[in-house]
Amino acid sequence: MSESITISKKTPESKSQQYDFLREEGLKYIQKVAGKIWTDYNIHDPGVTILEVLAYAITELGYRASYNIEDLLEKDPENKDAADIRNFFTAHEILPNCPVTINDYRKLLIDVDKHILSNEEIEHVGVKNAWIEKAKSNEIPVYVHKDESKLSYEPDPAIPGQKPLDIGILYDILLEFEKSYEFGDLNENSLTRTLVIENHPDDTNLNGLTIKIAIEFPRWDSEDTDWNKITSVKADIHNITLRFSNHPGNYEFSFELINNEVKLTGKQTTASDIVDVAGVDKIETQINDFIYYNSDSLLAFYLQKIKLIKDIIEAVKARLHANRNLCEDFYKLSALKVEKIAVCADIELEREADVEVVQSEIYHRIAKFLSPTVYFYTLDEMLDKCKIKTNKYFVVDNNLEEILLKMTLFQ
Repeated sequence: MSESITISKKTPESKSQQYDFLREEGLKYIQKVAGKIWTDYNIHDPGVTILEVLAYAITELGYRASYNIEDLLEKDPENKDAADIRNFFTAHEILPNCPVTINDYRKLLIDVDKHILSNEEIEHVGVKNAWIEKAKSNEIPVYVHKDESKLSYEPDPAIPGQKPLDIGILYDILLEFEKSYEFGDLNENSLTRTLVIENHPDDTNLNGLTIKIAIEFPRWDSEDTDWNKITSVKADIHNITLRFSNHPGNYEFSFELINNEVKLTGKQTTASDIVDVAGVDKIETQINDFIYYNSDSLLAFYLQKIKLIKDIIEAVKARLHANRNLCEDFYKLSALKVEKIAVCADIELEREADVEVVQSEIYHRIAKFLSPTVYFYTLDEMLDKCKIKTNKYFVVDNNLEEILLKMTLFQ
């Protein structure tokens, strides 16, 4: 006969499992801290109901804690199909914090990254910095018709030049990405590579001809580009430049772009005449293959770069929409554009100064000024940074406040 399983009527020895004791202790504490304003302790009072739920929950914890520590920390070793009971969690999992302020959302986005395999190593690439501002326009314009007390997608005919309603709940996101070992600066839409014509049998004088090719592709946020169609990407290329070197001085090359394909012209100056370079059409084919059609072409490389960026963007969108507030939404995600600038300065050095050290420090400070780094800290480092003020609030690093988007460098 199987053993009878019953619930004992005896009062548990541990006070953490004694419901009546916990309830009475809770009432004593309430009377002590709020006795002047809370005088009804009958069972119908909502506060007492909450106290009773708390007391019951504590008895449950007390019951579980009465088990052997081995049983609490590990699943049944005899049951191979037992699910992981997961008794240990990281601070990130058990101490959640929902974003509230703009800086909270910026931290949320800066924490986004993707894992890629680069040179047989796992590389973490994601958002370096992010800025959030109120959207200047709505995705779909909405107009107020006051006389009819309604909203419409069409302007009110009675108000010439009526402006759309500023909804005020949409936000635009400006993103700066990190650098990748494999793809370089993800914010940069230009690629520069060198093509070397190793063997040109039509004219051996051109063996080793070096062509430096620079292409400005459309940015990842281009609304007109269909990234699934090579013809669309090709049509939206902004600029292509070629520079020829390592050839005899009497050779001259020029080119033009026809539908963004390179049309090459080559001239050779001889003692008696100027003639076309032999086999220039073959060099032209190699250039266009190098840009567009080879498996490792510049276009193929840039499309891989765009795929990584799009993956990061999808992770950003998922993070935003998983944490957005009610009645708020995010409209446009835009790319931080790379701007080339020149810094002109006359610098006087001390006699004992190391020129290379000073130069590198100047470059470092300029880069830090233009594109500061958002620092990440471990939990211990953050605890060390905390400072307790008289109001008992913790003040942590103000790094984000310092990294504002610079609209003007010099006036």
